[in-house]
Amino acid sequence: MNNNLRFPSTWSLSMAHAMAVANGKSARAQSRRLQVSAAHMYLQWLHEHMPLPNNTTPAAVNAEHAAIFASAVRRAGTLRARAQAPYSHFPVGAALLCADGTIIDGVNVESSSYGGTICAERSALVSALSQGYKNFAMIAIRANTETPISPCGSCRQLLYDYAPDLLVVMLSQDGSSHMAYIRELLPLAFGATDLATAATAQKASR
Repeated sequence: MNNNLRFPSTWSLSMAHAMAVANGKSARAQSRRLQVSAAHMYLQWLHEHMPLPNNTTPAAVNAEHAAIFASAVRRAGTLRARAQAPYSHFPVGAALLCADGTIIDGVNVESSSYGGTICAERSALVSALSQGYKNFAMIAIRANTETPISPCGSCRQLLYDYAPDLLVVMLSQDGSSHMAYIRELLPLAFGATDLATAATAQKASR
């Protein structure tokens, strides 16, 4: 893995890969397995709700981006074997792709006190943050399910808090997938901006 690789931005990386999938020009067969319909769906949503920042253009599609993306997707499937799920028997693997190309592993780890359980998505994010990573492009999640696995509410909130522009690739056991941004999975999200606004308003009322 090229840890010196720099992506222009989370938005640009995701947009570039979506275009590659939607147009059938992805560099790797693994990437082509991502559903064309899903790519078109969230591209349309992006254009409507998340226009490019001023003076920003999508990154050019290239083989290295596609290969790293595909590597994270494969990694999520491999990680299921490391999951600690003695109670639910529902292993989940998550591969978090950082903006420099590094992939951070995550698995669900269950507790006999069920509330102490941590999901694979939060496991990967907490591990990445503890290692000093702050910018994230994509997370791939895979479980032994017939349909693509979706993050729970707690995971959606934490992912939004630390990576509001994150692309989420949800995969089933057979590799079928669905893609969406975390903003789309958690519409009208509550976040740091809301806290700051409330604090400002409280100070002003004193």
